[in-house]
Amino acid sequence: PSSSSSALRKAEGVEESSSKDNNDTKGNDSKSAVAATSGNSSSSSSSFPFHAPPKDTNIKYIVVKHGAKAYYIPCDPDKETVGGIKIRLEEVLGVPKRVIRLVAGRLTKADDDTVLASVRIKHKSKMMVLFKEGFHIARYGEEVLQKAIAQIEAAEQLADSTEKRFEHRGLDLAEGVRRLFSLNDAVSNLHRTLEGVTVKSASEKIVSGLKERLRVLKRRVKEITKARSEFG
Repeated sequence: PSSSSSALRKAEGVEESSSKDNNDTKGNDSKSAVAATSGNSSSSSSSFPFHAPPKDTNIKYIVVKHGAKAYYIPCDPDKETVGGIKIRLEEVLGVPKRVIRLVAGRLTKADDDTVLASVRIKHKSKMMVLFKEGFHIARYGEEVLQKAIAQIEAAEQLADSTEKRFEHRGLDLAEGVRRLFSLNDAVSNLHRTLEGVTVKSASEKIVSGLKERLRVLKRRVKEITKARSEFG
């Protein structure tokens, strides 16, 4: 019995020691996680971006506003650089680092190697993110271009069906007038869009192709107008 009690005490001692070691390890891991989150960008990227202030008061962060959205970026302003913040914004905004501008007092003119604290950025400081001149226009232009492609395809289809209806005398006067109005309106809108849109250099050939399609569409609309006059 005495040897069994001794063995039991030893086993309990081992379990207690093991439990203590595990708790110590968890504690160290937790401290490391907090340190990583409040450190540089590479160690805290797994927790980025916060869309609300971190609940852990040990985590330092800055607030970056983009339009109506705010991103709470964990970082240590005494160590983090302007370039480091831009790299992390590159991930969440999907735009290249080179076109990102951070705006907040002295920070506005700082280069990428500048440490945040050196331009008076501290824990909970706020700043805005903008894109360098021309980039947002080109990006918006790409969206406009996609809409223009859909619009010219729809106008071409309308022209096709209108021509066929006139050929087979299957279109009354009122419907013909309505279709021609829609076609002329589409041609006018597309002309303004394609003459004023700014796109990336890779998309310039697409714009040229659309302009040629628009010239063909204009000629077709004139021919349809003539056919409607003869029909009417």
